[in-house]
Amino acid sequence: MVLSLIILIVLIFGFRRGYRRGLVLQILNTIGYIVVWVVARFLAKPLAIGIGQFIGNLSLDSSASAVTAAQSSSFFLNGLAFSAILTVGFFIVHRIAYGVNKVTWLPVIHQVNSLAGGLINLLIRYVVIFLILNLMVLLPAKGFQDSYQASPVAQWIVKQTPVLSKQVYNWWLTEH
Repeated sequence: MVLSLIILIVLIFGFRRGYRRGLVLQILNTIGYIVVWVVARFLAKPLAIGIGQFIGNLSLDSSASAVTAAQSSSFFLNGLAFSAILTVGFFIVHRIAYGVNKVTWLPVIHQVNSLAGGLINLLIRYVVIFLILNLMVLLPAKGFQDSYQASPVAQWIVKQTPVLSKQVYNWWLTEH
C-alpha cells in the first residue's frame, strides 16, 4: 500500500512540475528524451554484455517477475544498462533544454501551455516508474517484494501497461 501511495505522489508531482514548466520546455525535453530512448534502445545490449563480462554471474530473484530464472540475469543487466544510458542522456537533455528555452511564458496560451506540459510530464513519469518497477521486481530484496505484492498500483503498472510491457520484455530478452 505504501508503494502505491509513493507511485501516486510521484505521478501527481510529475503533473505539477510539467504544469509549472509548460508545454514548450516539456516538448524540448520530450523530443530529447525520445532521442535518448532510441539511443538507449540500441546501445543497452552491447553495454549489458560488457557489464556482464565485468561483474560475472548474478544471483537474482525471478519469482515475482514474468521472466524465468535463466533469463533474470540477462534481463536485469539489459535493464540496468538501458536505465544507465537513459539517466545520463536525460541529464544532458535537461541541461540543453533549459539553455535553449526562452519562451515558456506565452501570455495568450499560458493555460494550454501549462496543462499540456503537465500531461506530457505525467506520461514521462509513468514510463520511468514502469522501468524502475520492472528492474526492482527482479532483485531479491524481501522488503521491496513485500511492498510490491501489497501494491495493486505497482502490480498493475508492471503487468497491465498494454503496449509498453510487451515491448520491454521483447527488447530486453529476445532481440539481439
